[in-house]
Amino acid sequence: MRLLDYLTGLISLLALPFIAWWGVNQSPHSAARLEAQLEARAHQALQLAGLDWASIEMDGQTAILTGPAPSADVAEEAAGIVLRSSGPGGLLFGGVSQVETRVHTADPVRPYVWRAGKTANGQLTLSGHVPSKAVRAALMLEADAVSNGPAVNEMVVAAGAPAGNWQGIARFAVLQLAELDTGSAVLSDHVLTLRGDMADEARRAQLHRQRWRWQRRFAPWRWCRARRSGGRRARRTNLLSRAPSRAKQIAGH
Repeated sequence: MRLLDYLTGLISLLALPFIAWWGVNQSPHSAARLEAQLEARAHQALQLAGLDWASIEMDGQTAILTGPAPSADVAEEAAGIVLRSSGPGGLLFGGVSQVETRVHTADPVRPYVWRAGKTANGQLTLSGHVPSKAVRAALMLEADAVSNGPAVNEMVVAAGAPAGNWQGIARFAVLQLAELDTGSAVLSDHVLTLRGDMADEARRAQLHRQRWRWQRRFAPWRWCRARRSGGRRARRTNLLSRAPSRAKQIAGH
């Protein structure tokens, strides 16, 4: 009986390395398979969030985030999504325990174009490129405050916003557009173009006075004017540009 006990113990001892190997490499709960599951869930979560630029690679329970991030706050958002992609995370729960961010800045978009439009019913739509999520949220607050009904958000975060007070110029465009009956604003690199209709002459004169106050605030940006025919009355187009020569070229069309 004692000999049988010895043999059983010996066999169990010899089997331990195999059991350990199977647990690590072949078990449904093996480290390699769990790592693959975490990576697949993280990738799916990024895709659902529309963050196609981001790539993920797992090193155990540590996620390594790479890719061309359009802004710092978007990269931070992606890291948070990955961290939560398999539940609470942490060593005890078996999810992603931490995210190591190794992203780089995306190539600048050219031309860098942002747009705003106002329909006849007074609703505003904002679209095009914005430098960050924070700026996008701030512009939506401005638009919602002056829009007839919730403003429509079609903006996307992209790298490459021109230097200077880009957000201030976009905010100015929203406020000017709110004063028009209908119209549009296009901010393309350093040139802001406002087009629209306004039947009230007193409001038109007030709008021109506001324009000059804002021009002084955003110097060295400057205004020039162009006209194009449309309907009964020629419509005026205001161009705010940081490059005077380019503004004159546009005004000449």
